[in-house]
Amino acid sequence: MEAGHAQATSGESTAAMTFRHAVPARFRAPWLPQLQIPTFKGDISQWTSFWEQFEIIIYLNSDLTPATKFYLMKSFVCKDAATAIVGLPMTESCYADAMGMLKERFADKATIIEHHLRALRNLPRVTSANDMRGL
Repeated sequence: MEAGHAQATSGESTAAMTFRHAVPARFRAPWLPQLQIPTFKGDISQWTSFWEQFEIIIYLNSDLTPATKFYLMKSFVCKDAATAIVGLPMTESCYADAMGMLKERFADKATIIEHHLRALRNLPRVTSANDMRGL
Protein backbone atom coordinates (compact mmCIF):
# COMPACT_ATOMS: atom_id res chain seq x y z
CA MET A 1 0.00 0.00 0.00
CA GLU A 2 1.21 3.53 -0.69
CA ALA A 3 2.40 5.61 2.22
CA GLY A 4 -0.44 7.84 3.33
CA HIS A 5 -0.69 10.99 5.34
CA ALA A 6 -3.34 13.25 6.77
CA GLN A 7 -3.53 16.66 5.19
CA ALA A 8 -5.92 19.55 4.83
CA THR A 9 -6.84 20.29 1.24
CA SER A 10 -7.75 23.65 -0.23
CA GLY A 11 -11.42 24.42 0.01
CA GLU A 12 -12.06 22.18 2.99
CA SER A 13 -12.34 23.26 6.57
CA THR A 14 -9.37 22.76 8.83
CA ALA A 15 -11.52 20.38 10.88
CA ALA A 16 -11.91 17.96 7.97
CA MET A 17 -8.79 16.02 7.12
CA THR A 18 -8.39 13.68 4.19
CA PHE A 19 -6.43 10.47 4.45
CA ARG A 20 -5.79 9.84 0.80
CA HIS A 21 -4.36 6.33 0.92
CA ALA A 22 -6.22 4.70 3.80
CA VAL A 23 -8.42 2.76 1.41
CA PRO A 24 -6.59 -0.16 -0.24
CA ALA A 25 -5.99 0.42 -3.96
CA ARG A 26 -8.22 -2.51 -4.95
CA PHE A 27 -11.22 -0.71 -3.39
CA ARG A 28 -10.57 2.81 -4.71
CA ALA A 29 -12.84 4.16 -7.41
CA PRO A 30 -11.72 7.38 -9.12
CA TRP A 31 -15.28 8.66 -9.52
CA LEU A 32 -16.00 8.53 -5.78
CA PRO A 33 -15.17 11.46 -3.51
CA GLN A 34 -12.18 11.11 -1.19
CA LEU A 35 -13.05 9.75 2.23
CA GLN A 36 -12.73 12.31 4.99
CA ILE A 37 -12.43 11.95 8.73
CA PRO A 38 -13.44 15.03 10.73
CA THR A 39 -11.10 16.19 13.47
CA PHE A 40 -12.51 15.16 16.85
CA LYS A 41 -12.12 17.91 19.47
CA GLY A 42 -13.75 16.13 22.40
CA ASP A 43 -17.35 17.25 21.83
CA ILE A 44 -19.27 14.19 22.98
CA SER A 45 -22.09 14.94 20.53
CA GLN A 46 -19.59 14.45 17.68
CA TRP A 47 -18.05 11.18 18.93
CA THR A 48 -20.34 8.76 17.08
CA SER A 49 -19.85 10.52 13.74
CA PHE A 50 -16.08 10.64 14.24
CA TRP A 51 -15.82 7.04 15.42
CA GLU A 52 -17.92 5.57 12.60
CA GLN A 53 -15.72 7.23 9.98
CA PHE A 54 -12.45 6.49 11.79
CA GLU A 55 -13.47 2.87 12.32
CA ILE A 56 -14.23 2.24 8.64
CA ILE A 57 -11.28 4.13 7.17
CA ILE A 58 -8.53 3.46 9.72
CA TYR A 59 -9.42 1.06 12.57
CA LEU A 60 -10.65 -1.83 10.39
CA ASN A 61 -8.05 -1.27 7.66
CA SER A 62 -5.86 -4.38 7.76
CA ASP A 63 -3.31 -2.75 5.43
CA LEU A 64 -2.27 -0.32 8.19
CA THR A 65 -0.03 -1.28 11.10
CA PRO A 66 -1.12 -0.39 14.65
CA ALA A 67 1.69 2.19 14.78
CA THR A 68 0.38 3.87 11.62
CA LYS A 69 -3.17 3.76 12.97
CA PHE A 70 -1.99 5.41 16.21
CA TYR A 71 -0.15 8.13 14.30
CA LEU A 72 -3.26 8.80 12.20
CA MET A 73 -5.53 8.75 15.25
CA LYS A 74 -3.36 11.40 16.92
CA SER A 75 -3.59 13.53 13.77
CA PHE A 76 -7.41 13.42 13.88
CA VAL A 77 -7.88 14.41 17.54
CA CYS A 78 -7.25 17.76 19.21
CA LYS A 79 -8.23 19.78 22.27
CA ASP A 80 -9.95 17.61 24.95
CA ALA A 81 -9.64 14.45 22.88
CA ALA A 82 -5.90 14.93 22.40
CA THR A 83 -5.50 15.67 26.10
CA ALA A 84 -6.99 12.25 26.91
CA ILE A 85 -4.07 10.48 25.20
CA VAL A 86 -1.28 13.06 25.40
CA GLY A 87 0.91 11.06 27.78
CA LEU A 88 1.06 7.93 25.65
CA PRO A 89 4.26 7.35 23.70
CA MET A 90 3.88 6.88 19.95
CA THR A 91 4.37 3.12 19.97
CA GLU A 92 2.51 0.25 18.38
CA SER A 93 1.62 -1.21 21.77
CA CYS A 94 -0.03 2.05 22.93
CA TYR A 95 -2.54 2.18 20.06
CA ALA A 96 -5.01 -0.15 21.82
CA ASP A 97 -4.56 1.80 25.07
CA ALA A 98 -5.27 5.09 23.29
CA MET A 99 -8.39 3.68 21.63
CA GLY A 100 -9.58 2.38 24.99
CA MET A 101 -9.02 5.75 26.66
CA LEU A 102 -10.92 7.65 23.97
CA LYS A 103 -13.81 5.18 24.01
CA GLU A 104 -13.99 5.20 27.81
CA ARG A 105 -14.12 8.98 27.90
CA PHE A 106 -16.32 9.77 24.89
CA ALA A 107 -18.26 6.65 23.82
CA ASP A 108 -20.54 6.12 26.82
CA LYS A 109 -24.01 5.80 25.26
CA ALA A 110 -25.84 7.03 28.37
CA THR A 111 -23.68 10.18 28.46
CA ILE A 112 -24.18 10.78 24.73
CA ILE A 113 -27.96 10.40 25.09
CA GLU A 114 -28.02 12.74 28.11
CA HIS A 115 -25.99 15.31 26.16
CA HIS A 116 -28.46 15.20 23.25
CA LEU A 117 -31.48 15.42 25.56
CA ARG A 118 -29.95 18.42 27.33
CA ALA A 119 -29.41 20.12 23.96
CA LEU A 120 -33.05 19.49 23.04
CA ARG A 121 -34.27 20.87 26.38
CA ASN A 122 -32.19 24.00 25.85
CA LEU A 123 -33.70 24.83 22.46
CA PRO A 124 -35.61 28.12 22.47
CA ARG A 125 -39.33 27.81 23.19
CA VAL A 126 -41.54 28.12 20.11
CA THR A 127 -44.66 30.19 20.84
CA SER A 128 -45.53 31.49 17.38
CA ALA A 129 -44.98 30.85 13.68
CA ASN A 130 -42.29 33.54 13.69
CA ASP A 131 -40.40 31.64 16.39
CA MET A 132 -40.33 28.57 14.13
CA ARG A 133 -38.59 30.53 11.40
CA GLY A 134 -35.85 31.42 13.85
CA LEU A 135 -35.06 27.79 14.52
